[in-house]
Amino acid sequence: MEGTKRGSVSAAVLILAAVLARPAVAGATIESDGFFLIADSGRDQVHAARDLDGNGVIDGATPGEVELFFDGSGVEVTLSVPSHLTVDPEGRIYLLDGGSLDAVFRLEDKNGDGDANDPGEATVAYDSSGDGPKAGTPNTLVSLANGALLYSDDGSGKSHLALLEDLNLDGDMLDPEEWRIVFDSTNASGVPVEAPQAIAVGEDGTVWVADGATGTILRLRDEDPDGTYQQPGEAVVWRRYSEEPILADVQTLALDADGRLYAANEETGTIDRMEDLDGDGNAEGTNVAVLVLDDSVRTRPRSPRDMLFLEDGALYVIDANADTIFRLEDTDGDGIYASDGEVEAIVVTDGVFSTPGCLAWVAKEGTDPGPGPEPALFVRGDANSDDSINLADSLTVLNFLYLGGSTLDCEDAADVDDDGGLNLSDPIYLLNYLFLGGNAPLPPFETRGADPTEDGLGCGDET
Repeated sequence: MEGTKRGSVSAAVLILAAVLARPAVAGATIESDGFFLIADSGRDQVHAARDLDGNGVIDGATPGEVELFFDGSGVEVTLSVPSHLTVDPEGRIYLLDGGSLDAVFRLEDKNGDGDANDPGEATVAYDSSGDGPKAGTPNTLVSLANGALLYSDDGSGKSHLALLEDLNLDGDMLDPEEWRIVFDSTNASGVPVEAPQAIAVGEDGTVWVADGATGTILRLRDEDPDGTYQQPGEAVVWRRYSEEPILADVQTLALDADGRLYAANEETGTIDRMEDLDGDGNAEGTNVAVLVLDDSVRTRPRSPRDMLFLEDGALYVIDANADTIFRLEDTDGDGIYASDGEVEAIVVTDGVFSTPGCLAWVAKEGTDPGPGPEPALFVRGDANSDDSINLADSLTVLNFLYLGGSTLDCEDAADVDDDGGLNLSDPIYLLNYLFLGGNAPLPPFETRGADPTEDGLGCGDET
């Protein structure tokens, strides 16, 4: 008896240790209408990540929650350094490679097998093969409301923003007039741009750019409009960080639902929110910038590489050092992320990642990251699930329909005529087959299989 107690205590300790090793999520949920894409520059891979069991954690040990989506094996060249991900309004996925390739790939899971590695699923949308601007060190790629792409390049002598647009709908952006430099280091506005390394785009088309060399954030608006931000007044200094080293290394920008700009510092792990409260066209001065996340929070992203807001209002930040995504939510409404439970890690990968640095969100209408849970298998007509087809199955359906019998284990199996409903025609159909030489139940019949038609019925956990 004593040995049994000691065994139980040991088991409890092991279970407790396993629980403590996982991220603690206090009531937080992850949106279920899509999935994350995470690009890893250390292993040159892109993974799809989603919370299938709804427990608020994406766990690599749970089947289907973290799956390889792209690693370059389906295109003519392998990845070099995947630098950024973006998804356009139509759900098309684009991956920027800023290493030796300097290319933009378009990714699409055409055959629904959960990845974009098969022939034709990963294509070059833009590279240096055409007569467009030759990239130096492209680092950030964002999608605009019209489906065009904007990328930043901080390469030596090539510091600029370039716009890419598939005007002839041929799947790439290599043709004449499908690319143009919209802002560069020789711009006529006189505002310096030396090393653009992060971009955010507002719903009205306003562009914010973080320049790492000058320690500034710029705001760009095409006032003409001539399709560029080169004219005087179109580019202004939104905020200077040259005298505030705490936020000097801004690697990523994001906009919340109210249009407020957030900047994350990879070096310190801090996040700043800024807005033009006095209406003077910038976020300079006092009371216009708030440090919403600082080193007083023990569990937090230490090296934020990318971040985005979802419709649930939470801010999701990918940490290159911790190999995880943090979920930040201002639950107490004080405008900062400092209270218990407001900053939580939501990904457990157990060594899946090396240096994750790019984050995107794909809505359910876009590319599916995988086939999802396996469909239930059954034999149509076996209503009582005893692995045989006989009179008892018809009686089971009649009892369910008219005598208040217990629920069916598999409604699809009881839908003998596969019309998507359960009614008197089902037991009659089966009786006709068993005793009057009528037609056999519709597939799957005789051997187990999945329901070939979509309806409101289920089987087992689907019911």
